Parts: sequence; C-alpha cells; structure tokens
Amino acid sequence: MILKVHKPAFPLNQFVENLVYYHGLTALHNLDRFLPDGNTEIILDLSENPQYIYDNETLQKIQVCRNAWVSGVRTKPITIPSGKGSRMLIVAFKKGRAFPFYPFPFSELTDTVVEADLVFGGKFHTLREQLLAAESLNRMFQLVESFLLRQAGSALQGDTPTRCMEYAVSSMIYKPTAQRLY
Repeated sequence: MILKVHKPAFPLNQFVENLVYYHGLTALHNLDRFLPDGNTEIILDLSENPQYIYDNETLQKIQVCRNAWVSGVRTKPITIPSGKGSRMLIVAFKKGRAFPFYPFPFSELTDTVVEADLVFGGKFHTLREQLLAAESLNRMFQLVESFLLRQAGSALQGDTPTRCMEYAVSSMIYKPTAQRLY
C-alpha cells in the first residue's frame, strides 16, 4: 500500500489541511460510515472503478461517483466504500475554509456529493488526465496545488471577510458553547 500525506505551501496551507494520495489499500471491511464533522473534500479517483454512496439504513447504492467529485459539509452520516482497491487523491479543506475555490456559496453543497466538473466546468477532467500522466507523487501534488491556486485567484488574499470567517470557525471549534451577554 502507498499512502502519502502532503501539506501544501503558503497560501494554500491556510485553506487546505492536506492532500492525501493512496493506492492499494487492503481494508478488512467494505464500507465506512463518516459522521458529520465539518470536513469538505474534493476526491479524484485515479482508477476506472466507480465508487458508490450507500443509504445509511438499507446499505443500498444510492449514488455513483466517477473520476472526480466534491463532498460538501455534512449534517448527517454518509456511508461510502472503504477505499479497498482504489487509487485516490483527496483535497481535504480546513473546516470552513473551502469557499475561495468555489464559484458559488459553498453552503449550496451541504449534504451533497456532486461531480466536480458540474461545479468547476470541466476543469477536473483536465486535471485528472494530468495526474494520470504524472511521473511522480510530488508532481501530482504540484499539479493539484497549481490548480487550486488558479481556481482561487485573488480570493486567497488576507482580506477582512477571510479574517472574519477564520475567527468565526475558530470560535465555533474552540468555544462551542457561546456565552450570552445580558
């Protein structure tokens, strides 16, 4: 099995927790259930095998995912394959920090998994082809970082809304019970 976690360089490291690549996972189980945790990801599947999302109760397949998809913030659990036999590169955003990369309010993706090209207009098809042709993992990470920088453009600048968002997310994570002022 190959597993590599990459921390992106500045300024991406302010928004992206890490890039994760894995290939040849040999899990003993077939499905994983993830609880809502505020995480958001972009998943690039570098195999030709479709992945599925399963109904949490019946475990019936309810959605197929191919090539690249976006997973929004969850308010309920999601059941997905364990990753056995997959070859994936995942962009894991910091909580509340994915907004500069999307062409619309990220809240529109709550509890959804959507084909990445529907969100980004075919750009992920091109990125995936480049990743498949890359000669090394380091080159793959460079390609993803370059893509994200182009996608965000000037939105990564340290402007006031960004600082406000950072403060709000930090407050929710580290001080979950707000004090009321009377």
